[in-house]
Amino acid sequence: MSYHAQRSVVASNTMPILATTKIPKLTPAKKQSAPQVDALGLKSLPSHTPYGLDRCQIDTPDKIVKGFWKLIKRHRRHLGSVIDLGAGDGRFAIGAKYDEYQGYEIDPERGRRTNLPPNAKLIHKCAFEVEREDFSVCVGNPPYVRHHDIDGAWREELTRRIKKDLGFTLNRLANLFVYFICLAILKTKSDGLIAMLVPYEWVSRPSAKALRDFISSKKWDVHVYRFKDEIFKGVLTTASISIIDKAGTSGAWKFYDIDSDFNVEPKRKMSGSNQAVLNYLRRPEKVWALRGLSPGSQEIFVLTEDERTRFHLKKTKDVRPCVTSLRGVPKTLQRLTPAAFKKHYIDKGNRCWLIRSNARLSISKELRKYLKKIPASKHDNYTCNNRRPWYAFKQHPSPKVLYASGFTSFGPKIVSNDIHAIAVGSVHGIHSDRKQNAQKIVSKLRNVNFERQVVAHAGSLKKVEVGQMNSTLHALFPIAKKKEIPKRP
Repeated sequence: MSYHAQRSVVASNTMPILATTKIPKLTPAKKQSAPQVDALGLKSLPSHTPYGLDRCQIDTPDKIVKGFWKLIKRHRRHLGSVIDLGAGDGRFAIGAKYDEYQGYEIDPERGRRTNLPPNAKLIHKCAFEVEREDFSVCVGNPPYVRHHDIDGAWREELTRRIKKDLGFTLNRLANLFVYFICLAILKTKSDGLIAMLVPYEWVSRPSAKALRDFISSKKWDVHVYRFKDEIFKGVLTTASISIIDKAGTSGAWKFYDIDSDFNVEPKRKMSGSNQAVLNYLRRPEKVWALRGLSPGSQEIFVLTEDERTRFHLKKTKDVRPCVTSLRGVPKTLQRLTPAAFKKHYIDKGNRCWLIRSNARLSISKELRKYLKKIPASKHDNYTCNNRRPWYAFKQHPSPKVLYASGFTSFGPKIVSNDIHAIAVGSVHGIHSDRKQNAQKIVSKLRNVNFERQVVAHAGSLKKVEVGQMNSTLHALFPIAKKKEIPKRP
């Protein structure tokens, strides 16, 4: 299975645990055009589209598979029985000595390696149907599917199963690969070994916290090898080989950097530096961060100056300024003034006008005319399909400060929002009470070395999550304790 099959098209028999969910199976058809929901619960496009079965799967390079098994030998000399969750063509069956190998692949159209060992079996069956739970080792490159691309009924059923069998409730925002790690725990014996090729983000993201807490409670040893090199072209997350040793008793989490030649470098912290990863904090009272608005499609909801004038949309009434990226802004810029907005956004033809199609607003004749011209296929996405009407997004407040959530070195670009623009997409906003000066917030944040306190997102790209920015703001702007007034005698 692919490392990043974000919108996979797969087919299988319906899983027993889904007997009551009535999730239809996908029957591939060349001329099919409507989106499908497969037996795994993945919302998918037909196989003949660019997101189809022939393009959604990215197999693990043979060089990585070979190095993978060399790494496993550091933790287990004798492998015993091996189960592979999301086996693809069975490539993980090659390069290791084991008593038996059972690889499960949900896609029956995947070919298989011709040189599979005689003690290796490749079974076209959903991994969640497997009943056996005594494997010595579990390996795999599970699919990467975002939570909103997983069928809700299937997710709820599997979450209940994990609660029953493992005793903890998995966050509904967890990516599909996190469910596969839970499955690996269930399918291995009490002293088994789990080794999976998964995004490094699971070691710090809140959506996997319940899983990490469970592993820590068992005192299992964890070794996480973070790839410094890009091993999957075009994939925007940092890959890792994460090993969970159920035979361990120390409960230690150890982190390493590893290159594509499998040279290993131990690290003191999961951040890769000598500093701990920033904690996640919910909205503080004094100064807080808010994720950028996701209206549904920037192509529809965010216009260039040329598009705005072409459709006769008026400023303030029909559109308002917004910022979707700070990439073209020099890092020395500290204030987004009207002049800076014109220079870096309007004059350069960047998308910078957010249409005011909110349900509560009175939509003008010109804006309605524009919305009617949008083909249904353009707004056929999760966000637009889950509101009525499809264009009525919930307006975000204008923040005092704008910052790019992604960066490459030291910290993100941060500017004061002098034009009262709306933060959109990967640009997030910082809000505060009336007492806080925007320039003071910018000045303090620009001195924070975020690079040493966050987990690498993809290669040299780092990302500050909203919760991490909130913990930073809470430290920079603590709430002053009220002085107690002595009581009169």
